[in-house]
Amino acid sequence: MNILVILAGGKSTRMGKDKIFLHIYDGVTFIEYLYQKACECFDRVIISSGQEEHGEKIRALLPEAEVVPDLFKEKGPMGGLVSVFRKTGAERFAVLPADVPLANMEVLFFLLEQCKEEACMIREDGFKEPLIAAYGKEVLSRMEQCLAKDELKLMKAIGDKVVFYSYEEIKEAVPSLKEEDLKAAFANINTEQDYRDLLK
Repeated sequence: MNILVILAGGKSTRMGKDKIFLHIYDGVTFIEYLYQKACECFDRVIISSGQEEHGEKIRALLPEAEVVPDLFKEKGPMGGLVSVFRKTGAERFAVLPADVPLANMEVLFFLLEQCKEEACMIREDGFKEPLIAAYGKEVLSRMEQCLAKDELKLMKAIGDKVVFYSYEEIKEAVPSLKEEDLKAAFANINTEQDYRDLLK
């Protein structure tokens, strides 16, 4: 089964408001738009919501969605991923943060297809993207171990078997995409200016 986890539990401190409920067009929020796109490509879409009360707000918008609140408090993306791993039994999934509303699902599907028991992710100009990636059960198990020691950086859990893909390599694998489109597709919306630029 092909699974995507949307990480929607962030605090949006730089934006000053909850980014996932910003509108992208015609009253449709980031989380609704991403979820609808993801459901067209993946067999199962799971929303990692952070705290339970945040999950309730997401369920109010998307009552049909599978929403998984964190089992841990204030443990960031790693806490969310381990919570999904434990609560759903999913042993392999692609990962995407909810503040990337233009994300290309073909790319995420490609990363998941390449991922076995370790991890696949984008690396461009030396910068690694652990939240635009796919993880298998070995890495997810190591995340549990890191979480137990309160080591919350995702790269700490990733071994030397991780496979990195540049935009150029992804473009070759998904030839319908241009490199500049890929970069735009995976741009995070962090600030009010980012949001204004997106709406243009």
